[in-house]
Amino acid sequence: RGAAGQGVLRVVLDRRRPGRLGLSTAVVEGGSSMRVTGIDVGGLVDEWNARHVDAQVRIGDVLVSVDGVRGDARRLMEALRKPQAVEVELRRGGDVAEESGTARAIRMAASALEHKEERRSDGWCTAADEMRERARQLAVDCGVASAGVA
Repeated sequence: RGAAGQGVLRVVLDRRRPGRLGLSTAVVEGGSSMRVTGIDVGGLVDEWNARHVDAQVRIGDVLVSVDGVRGDARRLMEALRKPQAVEVELRRGGDVAEESGTARAIRMAASALEHKEERRSDGWCTAADEMRERARQLAVDCGVASAGVA
């Protein structure tokens, strides 16, 4: 289920399933909502996007409601953490430039490499570490990540 009309998007994320939400946000609008600042590869939001190409969550969208809770970013986050299926309402972010395909690919590659490193075994090779660092630097150079956080 997903509706994207008149600048509003409604998505349902099943938090009963194992896995991360995979959503980075920043509090905006005086603390009443949150802007999507990142979508991690392999998270529930990324999975939603893969299944709903016509109703994807995008960088810059503003999260305004979770299961009817609205007006307080802290309460929105609490509602998102509940282990149940949650309905999320987002407003399309009109004042944020759309992330280019190249920038998104670089950011997602860096994210994938970052998460792969978390699961690495003792035999992780130096070439993969170098590739992760290059992807991180490209993300910084393209303005899709900060130097300290990539």
